[in-house]
Amino acid sequence: MAQITRHGLYADIRGDQDAPALLFLHGGPGQGCHDFMALQGDLLAKSVRLIGLDQRGVDRSAPLPDGATLTIADLVDDCESVRAELGIDRWAVAGQSFGGGLALRLDAASSGDHRGPGRLRVTPWPAAAAGRPRAADHRRLRPADQR
Repeated sequence: MAQITRHGLYADIRGDQDAPALLFLHGGPGQGCHDFMALQGDLLAKSVRLIGLDQRGVDRSAPLPDGATLTIADLVDDCESVRAELGIDRWAVAGQSFGGGLALRLDAASSGDHRGPGRLRVTPWPAAAAGRPRAADHRRLRPADQR
Protein backbone atom coordinates (compact mmCIF):
# COMPACT_ATOMS: atom_id res chain seq x y z
CA MET A 1 0.00 0.00 0.00
CA ALA A 2 1.34 3.41 -0.89
CA GLN A 3 0.22 6.56 0.80
CA ILE A 4 1.10 10.21 1.04
CA THR A 5 1.23 11.32 4.67
CA ARG A 6 -0.30 14.55 5.83
CA HIS A 7 3.21 16.02 5.62
CA GLY A 8 3.45 15.24 1.90
CA LEU A 9 5.85 12.31 2.42
CA TYR A 10 5.45 9.24 0.23
CA ALA A 11 5.42 5.99 2.20
CA ASP A 12 5.46 2.52 0.60
CA ILE A 13 3.98 0.31 3.32
CA ARG A 14 4.02 -3.48 3.07
CA GLY A 15 3.37 -6.39 5.37
CA ASP A 16 0.99 -7.23 8.19
CA GLN A 17 -0.05 -4.20 10.22
CA ASP A 18 0.49 -6.23 13.42
CA ALA A 19 4.04 -7.33 12.51
CA PRO A 20 7.08 -5.55 13.99
CA ALA A 21 7.63 -2.29 12.11
CA LEU A 22 10.82 -1.56 10.13
CA LEU A 23 11.48 1.87 8.64
CA PHE A 24 13.82 1.98 5.63
CA LEU A 25 15.68 5.25 5.00
CA HIS A 26 17.25 5.63 1.56
CA GLY A 27 20.57 7.13 0.56
CA GLY A 28 21.17 10.34 -1.19
CA PRO A 29 19.88 12.75 -0.26
CA GLY A 30 17.73 12.52 -3.33
CA GLN A 31 17.73 8.79 -4.04
CA GLY A 32 14.26 7.62 -2.95
CA CYS A 33 13.21 4.22 -1.61
CA HIS A 34 11.84 2.79 -4.88
CA ASP A 35 14.80 0.55 -5.81
CA PHE A 36 15.12 -0.97 -2.34
CA MET A 37 11.40 -1.60 -2.08
CA ALA A 38 11.23 -3.09 -5.58
CA LEU A 39 14.04 -5.53 -4.81
CA GLN A 40 13.53 -6.31 -1.11
CA GLY A 41 10.10 -5.00 -0.11
CA ASP A 42 7.96 -8.09 -0.66
CA LEU A 43 10.58 -10.41 0.83
CA LEU A 44 10.94 -8.37 4.02
CA ALA A 45 7.19 -7.82 4.26
CA LYS A 46 6.79 -11.55 4.95
CA SER A 47 8.16 -10.96 8.46
CA VAL A 48 7.87 -7.23 9.20
CA ARG A 49 5.65 -4.24 8.51
CA LEU A 50 8.03 -2.45 6.15
CA ILE A 51 7.80 1.30 5.65
CA GLY A 52 9.86 2.70 2.78
CA LEU A 53 9.89 6.47 3.07
CA ASP A 54 10.85 8.96 0.37
CA GLN A 55 12.42 11.78 2.36
CA ARG A 56 11.08 15.31 2.15
CA GLY A 57 11.42 16.78 -1.36
CA VAL A 58 12.63 13.49 -2.88
CA ASP A 59 11.16 11.30 -5.64
CA ARG A 60 7.46 10.69 -4.90
CA SER A 61 7.25 12.96 -1.85
CA ALA A 62 6.04 16.53 -2.32
CA PRO A 63 8.73 18.81 -3.79
CA LEU A 64 10.38 21.40 -1.58
CA PRO A 65 9.18 24.95 -2.16
CA ASP A 66 11.66 27.27 -3.90
CA GLY A 67 14.22 28.58 -1.42
CA ALA A 68 13.23 26.12 1.30
CA THR A 69 15.91 24.92 3.69
CA LEU A 70 16.10 21.40 5.01
CA THR A 71 18.08 20.14 7.99
CA ILE A 72 18.85 16.73 9.46
CA ALA A 73 16.62 17.72 12.38
CA ASP A 74 13.76 18.30 9.91
CA LEU A 75 14.24 14.80 8.46
CA VAL A 76 14.36 13.26 11.95
CA ASP A 77 11.13 15.11 12.82
CA ASP A 78 9.55 13.80 9.60
CA CYS A 79 10.34 10.22 10.63
CA GLU A 80 8.80 10.73 14.04
CA SER A 81 5.72 12.33 12.46
CA VAL A 82 5.28 9.31 10.18
CA ARG A 83 5.67 6.94 13.15
CA ALA A 84 2.98 8.82 15.06
CA GLU A 85 0.67 9.15 12.05
CA LEU A 86 0.84 5.40 11.40
CA GLY A 87 0.19 4.62 15.07
CA ILE A 88 3.49 2.78 15.51
CA ASP A 89 4.71 2.65 19.10
CA ARG A 90 8.14 1.07 18.39
CA TRP A 91 10.06 0.39 15.20
CA ALA A 92 13.45 -0.69 14.01
CA VAL A 93 15.22 1.57 11.52
CA ALA A 94 17.50 0.53 8.66
CA GLY A 95 19.28 2.98 6.43
CA GLN A 96 21.51 2.86 3.37
CA SER A 97 24.32 5.42 2.90
CA PHE A 98 22.91 8.85 3.87
CA GLY A 99 19.90 6.99 5.29
CA GLY A 100 22.22 5.07 7.63
CA GLY A 101 23.48 8.33 9.07
CA LEU A 102 19.93 9.60 9.36
CA ALA A 103 18.94 6.37 11.13
CA LEU A 104 21.70 6.94 13.69
CA ARG A 105 20.54 10.54 14.23
CA LEU A 106 16.97 9.31 14.67
CA ASP A 107 18.19 6.75 17.19
CA ALA A 108 20.19 9.36 19.10
CA ALA A 109 17.23 11.76 19.15
CA SER A 110 14.95 9.09 20.61
CA SER A 111 17.44 7.38 22.96
CA GLY A 112 15.65 8.75 26.01
CA ASP A 113 12.29 7.63 24.66
CA HIS A 114 11.44 4.02 25.54
CA ARG A 115 9.27 3.84 22.42
CA GLY A 116 12.11 4.76 20.05
CA PRO A 117 14.23 2.44 17.94
CA GLY A 118 16.97 0.32 19.45
CA ARG A 119 20.67 0.80 18.86
CA LEU A 120 21.80 0.17 15.30
CA ARG A 121 24.86 -1.23 13.57
CA VAL A 122 25.50 0.05 10.06
CA THR A 123 27.94 -1.99 7.98
CA PRO A 124 28.13 -1.00 4.31
CA TRP A 125 30.37 -3.91 3.24
CA PRO A 126 31.05 -7.21 5.07
CA ALA A 127 34.79 -6.57 5.36
CA ALA A 128 34.21 -2.97 6.43
CA ALA A 129 33.39 -4.15 9.94
CA ALA A 130 37.10 -4.91 10.35
CA GLY A 131 38.39 -1.93 8.34
CA ARG A 132 38.87 -1.39 4.63
CA PRO A 133 37.84 -4.19 2.26
CA ARG A 134 40.80 -6.42 1.45
CA ALA A 135 41.91 -7.35 -2.07
CA ALA A 136 40.97 -10.97 -1.28
CA ASP A 137 37.34 -9.87 -0.79
CA HIS A 138 37.30 -8.28 -4.26
CA ARG A 139 38.88 -11.38 -5.85
CA ARG A 140 36.07 -13.56 -4.51
CA LEU A 141 33.59 -11.38 -6.41
CA ARG A 142 35.27 -11.97 -9.79
CA PRO A 143 34.82 -15.13 -11.86
CA ALA A 144 37.44 -17.78 -11.01
CA ASP A 145 39.10 -17.55 -14.45
CA GLN A 146 39.80 -13.83 -13.86
CA ARG A 147 41.46 -14.15 -10.43
